[in-house]
Amino acid sequence: MRFVKQLIGLGVCLGLWCTTALADVIPGEVIDKSNYQKIENLVPDFILAWVKSGDLKMKIGKLTFDQQNFWPKEVLQNNPANIGRYKIDPNNGIIDVKTGKPARGIKGLPFPAPNPNDPNLPMQLLWNRIFCEFYVQGDVYQLNTWLGFTRNGLEKTMLLEIMTHTFDPAKSPFDCTELQVFRQPFSMAGTGTLAVYPLYPLENGDRFTYAPELGKVRRMSHRLAGSDTVFGFDGTADDSWSGGPKTAKEEGVYRFIGERDALVPYLAETPLKGTWDEKKALGVGNRETGFEAKYGFETPGWTGAPWHLTNVVWIK
Repeated sequence: MRFVKQLIGLGVCLGLWCTTALADVIPGEVIDKSNYQKIENLVPDFILAWVKSGDLKMKIGKLTFDQQNFWPKEVLQNNPANIGRYKIDPNNGIIDVKTGKPARGIKGLPFPAPNPNDPNLPMQLLWNRIFCEFYVQGDVYQLNTWLGFTRNGLEKTMLLEIMTHTFDPAKSPFDCTELQVFRQPFSMAGTGTLAVYPLYPLENGDRFTYAPELGKVRRMSHRLAGSDTVFGFDGTADDSWSGGPKTAKEEGVYRFIGERDALVPYLAETPLKGTWDEKKALGVGNRETGFEAKYGFETPGWTGAPWHLTNVVWIK
């Protein structure tokens, strides 16, 4: 079994942050409330506020590898052929340029060379991201630990089993399915949802939920847009779709407003090695990689917020 610590509610934000200060950072230095001015213009306002208040300290790092060399083999093989092959339509869906129809069975990234001059650039980037989560990885099994924090520290822990599967377009009208089942705590064990997603936004999918105390399966809308909390967490069904609703992509309106350097959190400056087991499942937990993310509440001497990761590096 693979245990992956997941910080709920932490997303990657694309945007333009305006300030008059000139900022720069040097690999190896630590940014805290005494020198927070160095990260102005490099992080969103809410991260700057965490550093200024003392909730967060940031270690600046530098990558030792080229990220482009670490795509899965299928992505590296298919990306060149995908350049110019697909486009975004008015519904924010992916269209095959040759056929004019919604695309299916895409191998690699749909937009491996996004064009900053294309008005649909934001949607191209967002589609690339969702492909990294579901389609590029292929079938995935995870056992995630969800942690709930307050200022007093760790409040609750939940163990969530997640399985995703991508369909062969010749055999199914759907493109991806995701099964999520709670294993801990005992009061929630067995509660789960099964969702099947189409790739094109206007096509209907299906979502079912099961609760042991009811002993019945209930059908739900697969379009769970919005920011309703999930079991008391600030983690929501649309968190993994950065910038808008994950299952109702046609409802979002996106505009490219600029390009700028930014600080982005990484687990490590060097590559971490996962392992494939006999069932072709990729293990990315600390047992395989040798790296374990540490939170504030479990880091000796940490004086910031208990929910922040303390051993990540921030890369410009």
